[in-house]
Amino acid sequence: MEEVRKIKTIISRINRKCDKESISLSDALNNLGITILNYLEIIGLDINLLSDDILKEIEDLFMLPDTRIVVSGSMEDLENDEIEIVSKSSKTTVHFKTNKISVNSFTRKEDEEFIYEEENTSILKNKEKIKYTLQVTINKIDLKTRIISEKYPLSHMNIKVTYMKENISKNFEFTINHDMLKSDLNYIIRLLSNFKFVEAFAILNRYPASIKIIGKNNELV
Repeated sequence: MEEVRKIKTIISRINRKCDKESISLSDALNNLGITILNYLEIIGLDINLLSDDILKEIEDLFMLPDTRIVVSGSMEDLENDEIEIVSKSSKTTVHFKTNKISVNSFTRKEDEEFIYEEENTSILKNKEKIKYTLQVTINKIDLKTRIISEKYPLSHMNIKVTYMKENISKNFEFTINHDMLKSDLNYIIRLLSNFKFVEAFAILNRYPASIKIIGKNNELV
């Protein structure tokens, strides 16, 4: 708990410095003579998890004037509780624990009839990595019922997933139109977030749908 209190204090002080001086996290750290990598390590991230592309995403976030590090006041340890790097002006958000980091980019558009969502996520843990791209179209009429339980059908769902571990790389792709429930898709995403690649594939492969397109190059671990 003492380590967690120190992390919370450091994050709070740096955030306040940014607010008080109206500067970015990057500028605040530069003024203190601390690199971004140093700072991430100080607040508990295993920097060995950082690939070049993820580090670039974090560096870009740190340069934005409204980016802040967010930590729950009830956080007890970094094994189970996440720290978040977030900016209202960016579509990218970073979450991390001691040995796991995820980068999520989310966009949402809509017209009179439909909502269009696209999500790109990379998750790293130890020597494993999962990347997925998700495109979803929602008919606004379907949102009028079961919006709390999210048991409403998606007009269109396409997901492309790649799993990597050392020299292994596997992938799958599914498109399901009209029949997939949002609540079932949420479960698939939870599986992928926990590196359950095979389980996610099995559910999508068996999922009952009148219109389902399976990628030609689907590969199982």
